[in-house]
Amino acid sequence: MELLQDALATGAMSGKTGAVDLGTVQLKALDQAVAQARLWQVLTKKVRGLLSSAEIVRKLRTCLLGRDWDEARSVLRTKVAGELSEAGRAVAAAREEAEASRGVRAIEAEHEKALARRPAGPLALEGAEEIYAIGLEVNNRIVTMALRRAMGTGGPVRDPATGQLDVSLIRRDAL
Repeated sequence: MELLQDALATGAMSGKTGAVDLGTVQLKALDQAVAQARLWQVLTKKVRGLLSSAEIVRKLRTCLLGRDWDEARSVLRTKVAGELSEAGRAVAAAREEAEASRGVRAIEAEHEKALARRPAGPLALEGAEEIYAIGLEVNNRIVTMALRRAMGTGGPVRDPATGQLDVSLIRRDAL
């Protein structure tokens, strides 16, 4: 169990949404922990949840490393939607609040509260904050790319005779 928890606690992306460092993303510890856990004969509900979470985090980290935002969004929608997103949001909010007041004990207390509020489900809370952060970054990247594409097409055209921009030709449907 500790092997999976430790693997989920390391190798995540760092930074804030819109300014993440993907250079910190690592898969080795997760790969080793997942491989080892699959060899265990008896898996408790907690270990099954940790293993499921580790497998999802690994898929998402692979998407990050490959800059495959659409696949990451698909994983988030099909494998995660709901439970971990809510749990991750609660833990992330508690962490930000506690860090703002610089209280390590406050962070731990809020984390425990988030654990207690979480409905029982097939996935473990470990990894939830990372999954939530990845979801925010994936959404940011997809929206940014869509806006860049939209802004690169359908803009005003300069009238060669007058040199004026004809703004009536601006297309807004892509925006």
